[in-house]
Amino acid sequence: MIPVLALITTSRNGITVWSGSKEFKPERFEGDKHHEMDPYSFTPFSAGPRNCIGLNFAQNEEKVLIARIVERYAI
Repeated sequence: MIPVLALITTSRNGITVWSGSKEFKPERFEGDKHHEMDPYSFTPFSAGPRNCIGLNFAQNEEKVLIARIVERYAI
């Protein structure tokens, strides 16, 4: 069994995503430099292969809830 903390640390400190990932470099986010970075470089639960497994269910549940609320009112 792999601890969850190890997975989070590994995904945040990837050398392929961040150059010098073990060093404190606040200048990498200054000015327009953050626009050069891949916007999906660190999205642990919102995109990519690690997408939240409950996202689809939650979105469908929202649609049903809104439909039932709108159904009660005459437009």
